[in-house]
Amino acid sequence: MYTRLANMEGATEIITYSFIFLTLYFEVFLLISFLERKPEEQGEFAPKVTVLIPCYNEERTISQTIDSVLALDYPKESYSIIVINDGS
Repeated sequence: MYTRLANMEGATEIITYSFIFLTLYFEVFLLISFLERKPEEQGEFAPKVTVLIPCYNEERTISQTIDSVLALDYPKESYSIIVINDGS
């Protein structure tokens, strides 16, 4: 009886460790798939954006602000810049 019980415990351990291994393997596979960046998909979808820049008496800094917006890492055809005199 004892040897039969020991064999069942051994089989249970094998099944448990196999299940844990397969679960961890699958989770790592999903994590790697999720974090993988494909170069052809990076610029595929970029929603159109309008950047509004309010300005009033900003002669000294407006060119730096516009240069900063133009330096964004975003497709140039997907955003527009509008400079607004907000009257403040």
